This record gives sequence, structure tokens and C-alpha cells, in this order.
Amino acid sequence: MRKSLFAATALVLAVPAYAAPSDEAALKKIEVRWGEAFVKRDTKAMTAFIAPEWTAQDSSAQRTTRAAMFADMESGKRVTSSFTPRDMHVIVMGDVAVVQGYDDEKSSFDGKDTSGSYSWTDVFQRRGGKWMAVATQSAKVAAP
Repeated sequence: MRKSLFAATALVLAVPAYAAPSDEAALKKIEVRWGEAFVKRDTKAMTAFIAPEWTAQDSSAQRTTRAAMFADMESGKRVTSSFTPRDMHVIVMGDVAVVQGYDDEKSSFDGKDTSGSYSWTDVFQRRGGKWMAVATQSAKVAAP
């Protein structure tokens, strides 16, 4: 009995940890809330899931910080009128998670149309039981 209990425990410990369904659902929900907050220009809502040190980089290698993104949204320089995330894939590795996906959006930056489909990767860290985005990489998907 003791040997079989030891063997069963060793087998359980050897199996890699996968995302709990609740983690995957929570991260996908954050991505949806993020899009809604973009449309509403609700930077206050975003502070609940975007870390102060968050940075993003786009396909032209331009980086931005949370503070700069918020300032652009609040001033009207960055405007998003629709944002629909899709095809999200979540990988959780302990207290770090990666969410990859796409979105279709109608948007503008500094008066120039930036609408289209985007591919993105968000990196999250669990802090005090909450998932916080710490980095984003995005690229506009070229039309076929």
C-alpha cells in the first residue's frame, strides 16, 4: 500500500501543470474587458489589469508605456470605436501567463486611421491573486 501511494504521488508530481480552467477564463475575460475599456477610454478600469511598468511594442518597433497610452487615450489622440478579440490561446506557467490572439478594430491614432486586424501577445503575472499585464507585442495583420 505504501509503495503504491508513493508511486501515485510521484506520478502526480511528474505531470506538468496546465492552466486551470478558471485561469484561462479569467485571462480571456481580461482581454475582453481590455477591449471594452479601449472603446470607453476607461483608463481607470485598465489599472485593474495593466501593471504600472507595462510596456508595449508594435510591428514598427515603437514602444509605449502605460502612462503614455493612458495620456493618448485621455487626450483623444488614441481612439478605438470598436474592438473584438478572437482566437485567444492561453498558456499558464505558474504565476506567469501568455495570451496570444487577434482582434478586429476600428481605431485611429493622431487622426490617422489604424483600423484593421491585429495579432498580439500579452504577458501576465499573477500578483496577490490578480493577473496583471506586464508586456504586449502587437502587429497589424496585412490584408490578403
